[in-house]
Amino acid sequence: MTNVNNKLKSLILYKYLLQHTDEEHPVTTTAIIAMFEELGMSCTRKTVYSYIEALNEIGCDIMLATNGRKKGYFIATRKFELPEVMLLIDAVSSAGFITPKKTNSLVEKLKSLVSEEQAKSMVSQFYVDAGSVKCNNEEIYIIIDHLHDAITRRKKVRFTYRRRSIDVY
Repeated sequence: MTNVNNKLKSLILYKYLLQHTDEEHPVTTTAIIAMFEELGMSCTRKTVYSYIEALNEIGCDIMLATNGRKKGYFIATRKFELPEVMLLIDAVSSAGFITPKKTNSLVEKLKSLVSEEQAKSMVSQFYVDAGSVKCNNEEIYIIIDHLHDAITRRKKVRFTYRRRSIDVY
């Protein structure tokens, strides 16, 4: 990968910053250069600065943390902030119509919206006993897709209601 052009390198840097940084966990220019070297690419401090400048010019909010004991670059603004991701994780975890398998899959996808360090610190506020509260219909996404399609096409939908009993001891 030594012949990688600068545009691709700036995208690699952006991906790295998204995965590994936040306000509490910035990375130094030295760490960024080491990351490129691990990938078999050459990089200098000056090119790191130019990549960050180019990314900021297209709307990526990369900041330099200079105060405190941790110095370095980090992604300052994400599509979803940590409290928003936590709220979504709690909603998914508590939703009885989502199977345990799909819950785990969705939670992992939601965790990818924040840095790896933030994801490690996330703990759902809900305790869900997967065996008794969650449904076991693995086709829930297909059902939701069919319902959405019917609503979009203004078609009638018929439901058969059943009663679920959850014994609480």
